[in-house]
Amino acid sequence: MFLLIYGILPIIGEGPIYYTAENLQTNCRKHFWQNLLFINAYQKTTDMCVSWTWYISDDMQFYLVGIVLSIVFAYSKVASLISSFALLLGSLIGQFVVFYTKKLTVAPSNSEKQIELFDSLYFPAWARIPTYLVGMLFGWLYLANKD
Repeated sequence: MFLLIYGILPIIGEGPIYYTAENLQTNCRKHFWQNLLFINAYQKTTDMCVSWTWYISDDMQFYLVGIVLSIVFAYSKVASLISSFALLLGSLIGQFVVFYTKKLTVAPSNSEKQIELFDSLYFPAWARIPTYLVGMLFGWLYLANKD
């Protein structure tokens, strides 16, 4: 993806909205390392390099949390359930606090508020992990009770 943006995109582009590709190249020169570390979902939307890859970052973080929780599950089912519920509850409380303190709305009235909503609660992995944790919990319940 980076090779495409650095090498090919400058050669093939021109036109009235080509400035968006130039902005993409500028952002990638500054922030490419965040994509390599899978933390680009925490970057502001306007500064993201290859912004459509934010979910890959979230998936990688979910995968790493899932590995840790699965190791805990192998040693102690109760500890894994408690830690999963703690993460789930912490995420939900954190979302409420951010939503309330930043005075966000479900349907923002202007683009600045919409970008703030995306940056604060849509892209970050900590705000999206509850659904992943619920899936893991049901998987563990199935494993524990499949007989």
